[in-house]
Amino acid sequence: MIRRMASFASLFQLLHKDGTINMEKNQDQGESEPAVANLQEPDPGLIQGTSSESTGYQEDNVQDEPVVDHNRDLEPESMVIGSDSSETENVPENARVDESDESDDSDYDPLPPKRKKRPPPAPLRERIGGQRRVDESDESDDSDYDPLPPKRKKRPPPAPLRERIGGQRRGQRRPLRRKLFKQKRKPARTPEARKERDSQKYPLLDPCPPTCKRHCIQKINQERRKAIHSQFWEMDYNKRRDWIYTHINQEEPKRRVLHPASHMTREVSRYYHMPDSEGNDKMVCAVFFRHTLGYKHNKIITHTLASIKAEEIATPVDARGRHAPKHKLGNDALQTIKDHINSYHPSVSHYRREHAPLRRYLAPELTCKDMYKDFNTKHPGICKRERYRTTLKSMNISFAKLGEEECETCTEHKVHLETHQQDGNVAIRNCEECAAWEKHMERVGVARDWYRKDTKRDHPIDESVVSVDMQKIIMLPRMPGIKNCVFTRRLVQMHQTFAPLGGQSSSSDPVIGVIWDESMCGRNADDVASAYVRFMRHTKCRDKKKFVFYMDNCAGQNKNWTIYTAMIDEVNRPGGPDEIIFKYLEKGHTFMSADSFHHQVESGMKKAKNVYDGQDFKQIIDETGVAAQMKPTDFIMYENGLSQGNFTNRPLLSNVQEAKFTRGSTQLMWKPSMDDTTYKQGDFLKKKTAAKIMDKKKEGPTFPAKKHPRGISEDKKDGILSNLLKFMPTNRHQFWQDLPVAAASLDLIDH
Repeated sequence: MIRRMASFASLFQLLHKDGTINMEKNQDQGESEPAVANLQEPDPGLIQGTSSESTGYQEDNVQDEPVVDHNRDLEPESMVIGSDSSETENVPENARVDESDESDDSDYDPLPPKRKKRPPPAPLRERIGGQRRVDESDESDDSDYDPLPPKRKKRPPPAPLRERIGGQRRGQRRPLRRKLFKQKRKPARTPEARKERDSQKYPLLDPCPPTCKRHCIQKINQERRKAIHSQFWEMDYNKRRDWIYTHINQEEPKRRVLHPASHMTREVSRYYHMPDSEGNDKMVCAVFFRHTLGYKHNKIITHTLASIKAEEIATPVDARGRHAPKHKLGNDALQTIKDHINSYHPSVSHYRREHAPLRRYLAPELTCKDMYKDFNTKHPGICKRERYRTTLKSMNISFAKLGEEECETCTEHKVHLETHQQDGNVAIRNCEECAAWEKHMERVGVARDWYRKDTKRDHPIDESVVSVDMQKIIMLPRMPGIKNCVFTRRLVQMHQTFAPLGGQSSSSDPVIGVIWDESMCGRNADDVASAYVRFMRHTKCRDKKKFVFYMDNCAGQNKNWTIYTAMIDEVNRPGGPDEIIFKYLEKGHTFMSADSFHHQVESGMKKAKNVYDGQDFKQIIDETGVAAQMKPTDFIMYENGLSQGNFTNRPLLSNVQEAKFTRGSTQLMWKPSMDDTTYKQGDFLKKKTAAKIMDKKKEGPTFPAKKHPRGISEDKKDGILSNLLKFMPTNRHQFWQDLPVAAASLDLIDH
């Protein structure tokens, strides 16, 4: 069979596709003959691919030979065209086998099968869920093959809606990178926790064996051992060392025996004692002594006895943690930093020292960077900038910046929540602190709702609804480019703002700023009450019959019995308003239209750069509002008319959210909540004061006005004239030279 295939392979190369033999023309003889003339005439039945009956071969002659299908390994062009027999074979030329080869190679396959090619990707694919699915029209067998990997699932976007509750945000929020890698520092153990840890680390051990020569267990029973162990570990480290020292006696050895291993003699003999239940010391062995205290070895005993010198009678105090760090500043260097900070004259809050005694403020034009730069110039190499900043913070001094107040109640509650056990994202809120915070937030919501309602509603022409606040620290002159300016005690300027709700653009009433400086008057309760009266008597407001004031809860300015007395006097004054209402916003959530106007004033001062005197400050206010300059006679000496008699019915001021004063009455009307429909009312004035206010036959005002300005100290005025007057234009000198002086006047920077 193999020989026949080799012969046919040479002949098939001469065949055309139509089955005819390819004849080459012999150029020498000029005749055509087959290219392979020495081959025998093949059987025509085999060449044409006919059946076995036409070839003369019987089927039983080839039934034992294996049929090899070589068509699967050949290209279509090399196959015989037109053959309809399944046994037609096509063998390449290199597969010819010599006739003399008699080896049995019936199973020999001349060429290995070609590797199956990977089918091309389907022409049409449909994306479903990031995967690819082959189109049904694709006939290639690669339904499980996906040439492209599935697309990575995208991260969902953050929640578009966040709800603010108590100043916090609820919803999805990506943490900051620095917080991801920042490890939380393990808090230090308390003394009780350290004692508990030590008692568990050194439990009571078994006593000495029964073969002990001192019979320790008979002297100190097991219950007494437990009591000694418990009391021993309730002591601190130094007391435990003292106890060990007092219960061990060291003496010279009676016999000095050479130790066989170390070849050394004992230098001292130790005798151990323990108190029994009656308090008598009993001698015990070293093992019993150590195991009763919980020690397995002599390290603590050896260290304790070795640390005591011969002349000492007690163990030295443990010095761990008592050494001062190498980079710690000395007291002299620290005092130098504090003196430099105080040279900038930080001022108390405009709420006055008795109401905010722990915080002082620096002028807003200052920065910590500029202060440290000046300090490093005067005292180089003492400290770094961070140490200067921490010292400034430890002195409870900050920079006066608008809109940076935080609610102390909400901040404390945020810290308090960390102590609660968390159940998922819901905190356990069943304690008194959480209940107080929820009540605080409820009052915040009520006050802000009423503020928004009064902002949106239309007010009658004879009604004025404004927010009231005093601007923070303002000191004149203000010259940012002059270094001597920040080191000089300057004049404190007051600015009480009365701004319509919603801003000046949403109301026909202008913003009125009542201004005065410390040479004119201070900022006591009667001085602030005079500013309210000055606003209500202003030409822009004298035709108003009803005033509604939104304000903060500052007791020194807006919520006290002095200003309540002044309002009752003003509402009953001939030609005065018929009704005055005070509405108090909750502490820490008092942002109002007055704060927005303060920002405009601060921007105007930065734009002007230099503000030399009070007239320059008045012009800045006039650019966006109306400035009302106070005179000495505008300050009325109102008194605190509160009576301590039993006939009074007055509220606790901290529980008042709304107060009302009406013409024809000396009673105070109040609401614990703005949502209440009715007012509570009661008398609080002294009977003489109430009668004086309601006396229609009186001549002149109920309370007299001040006649003279307050004045400033001589040293303060001289400092301004000598240090700063030379940097001002000549036309500004007269203001500072005419400042009134009073020896008894206190500097409002410190008071």
